[in-house]
Amino acid sequence: MRPFGTMMVVLACLAMPVAASATAVIGGNTRLAFSSAIAGLQAGLTGNAMLVGGTPGLTVNFGITGGALDTALAGTIRHDGSGITLSNGVNTIGLGNFVIDTTSGFLLGDASLNGSLLGTALQLFKFDLGTVTVSQLTDLGNPALSLAITATTAGALTTAFGLGNTTGVSIGLAATAPVLAGVGVPEPAAWGLMLIGFGTVGAARRRRAAVVTA
Repeated sequence: MRPFGTMMVVLACLAMPVAASATAVIGGNTRLAFSSAIAGLQAGLTGNAMLVGGTPGLTVNFGITGGALDTALAGTIRHDGSGITLSNGVNTIGLGNFVIDTTSGFLLGDASLNGSLLGTALQLFKFDLGTVTVSQLTDLGNPALSLAITATTAGALTTAFGLGNTTGVSIGLAATAPVLAGVGVPEPAAWGLMLIGFGTVGAARRRRAAVVTA
């Protein structure tokens, strides 16, 4: 093989993506402080979700039950068996079995209306990890990551409660502190690498969108 051909083969090999090994998530907590977006609705907890005492408004702890994160902490954080209900006294929406998907930037979950399942693993809320610092993301005492209502959730809220279009409205602020097998709560440096990576991706997407709409 000619030298040039050999060099191209080497470069091609170097460009191939290397799968990052995933580490199991074995515990921890995610906390959500709900905003005024649900004002006027009666909230209830399901499964192992727990109301956080001593805080103003509705703040809930969802126990982390599993998932997997790679070395850049990209992956999923699961909260099986817990959720929240919202009711106006006539209709009740149930949201639960939440999964934080750090790769897509969506909080997924199951949704029901008056006990009838609407769907599973739905994109319920959207978040941007580039908007928070490492300490804010993991500070359960002061959640700071905004969760924006998706069109899917907004449609359910309109159907059940007659609300206007709430797409993009913040349902509340969240913080998460997963425990990884053999690692414990990830070091700030690891969280920092993840946030830098997602911040760069988010900025690139915004630049592309600006070019398209210009």
